[in-house]
This record gives sequence, C-alpha cells and structure tokens, in this order.
Amino acid sequence: MELMFDSEAKQDEFSFSKSLYPAKLLQKLPELRDRGIFLCGGGALALYLDHKFTAIKDFDFYVKDQAALEWFENFLTGPLLRMSKTHDSENALTFRPPSDKVTTYVQIIKRDFYNSYDEVFKHFDFSVCKVGYDNEQFYFGPNTKQHILEKKLVLEGKPTDDFFKRWFKYNLKGFKMPHSEVASIIKTIPNLSFDSTQDFGY
Repeated sequence: MELMFDSEAKQDEFSFSKSLYPAKLLQKLPELRDRGIFLCGGGALALYLDHKFTAIKDFDFYVKDQAALEWFENFLTGPLLRMSKTHDSENALTFRPPSDKVTTYVQIIKRDFYNSYDEVFKHFDFSVCKVGYDNEQFYFGPNTKQHILEKKLVLEGKPTDDFFKRWFKYNLKGFKMPHSEVASIIKTIPNLSFDSTQDFGY
C-alpha cells in the first residue's frame, strides 16, 4: 500500500492551550513514532479535519510490540501527562486525562502489534479512518484524502459485528454511504450488534 502524506498542518495550528495534555502529547509524537507507537484512526482524522481537540473522544495508539506498549503506559501515567488508567481489556488500555478541562482519553490498542502506519491501516474498515499523524505530517491510505474530500464512506475492510454502530457514527459526522450498500453489507454480518449506538465520539 502506498501512503500519502500532508506535511502542511503543524501542531501549533491546533486550537488548544499548550499547557493542556493534548499539546504535550502531540509534541512527543515524533519520539513515539520512532519507538513504534502510532497515532491513527478517528482522532487523527479529527485533527486533520478541523484542528480542534474539544470534540475528540479519544486518541487511539497502535504499538509495535509489548515493550513499546509497556513504555507508553508508563509514559502516559508519568510526571509529564499524569494520566490515570481506567480500563484494561483484551483489546485496549484506556487512560483518563488529568484535568476536567479536557475530555479526550487515550487508548492503547493491544489486540495486535504493528510496525508502521501502513500495517495499522490494513486492519481498518472505512477508508476515511486510514489517517495517521506524527506532529510533522499526516499519513493516509491510497483513497483516504479523496474520500474525505467527497465525504464518502467506503468500506475497504471486512465488516465487523459493530458495523452498524460505526456506520451510524460516521454518517452523523457527514460521511455518506448509499443505503442500498449499507443494507447489502448488513446482510453479510451474522452477529450484527445494534445495542450500542449512543456513543458516537471520535
């Protein structure tokens, strides 16, 4: 997969105070990238779309190995960011911000390990989610920038049981998929879940 890049958007354009944890975290992204820790998905997409963090539910990070995961967990809870771990499941670790002024959580995805943005993107369902950011440039899947521009929701991966929830979430954010295509995809999912459509943050 050939990645696309956009180096025009810089961290200092984002509309948040440099004293708050997201600024401190984003400033560390180049070091995290070099350690095999990659910011990808909806949080990176939200930064690319409007450069605001106030509406971002969480930042999802993907790591290259167990050592990177453990180092990043210690970094998040350390003296710079002072985050608190609130959840630990087979799929992810979740960390709460140190201040009520910020509602953006951090998740470390641990269901698998990844060596690059490209490897992460191969496991994503919708093309518009294939966005990564390292505080120096954005990374995109081959069709991502065009689909973002066209507000098109295109399934490029295998649909999961929570497809309906994820389709609804991105539909609310303005990304559209023909209803006939949605219906066709739903018919292929034997264990489709409809019970968690109340939470549609990034």
